[in-house]
Amino acid sequence: MYRGDHAHKRCTQIFFPISGKIELFLEQKKKKKIIISSGKAEAIVVPKMVWCRLKFLKKNSIVAVICDRKYEFGDYIEKYKVFKKIINNYKPSF
Repeated sequence: MYRGDHAHKRCTQIFFPISGKIELFLEQKKKKKIIISSGKAEAIVVPKMVWCRLKFLKKNSIVAVICDRKYEFGDYIEKYKVFKKIINNYKPSF
């Protein structure tokens, strides 16, 4: 199962695996693939302007996400083509 598949203009997020195993596909100017598992004291910080897609690798996987901003509909970039146009002129965070 996939979740995410969007970027945020202003919001930074922290992903904590609660159970199972989750794969994060991250992209800004370059692409990264990170796997996080429960049972390890690890979390992934995803800064603003990073395209993020989560793939749940195990059944019943759970991830908690903490954000530094309240929900704002206008903060989302939901179309990948729009993200690519914006990111070409953006200074990367990673």
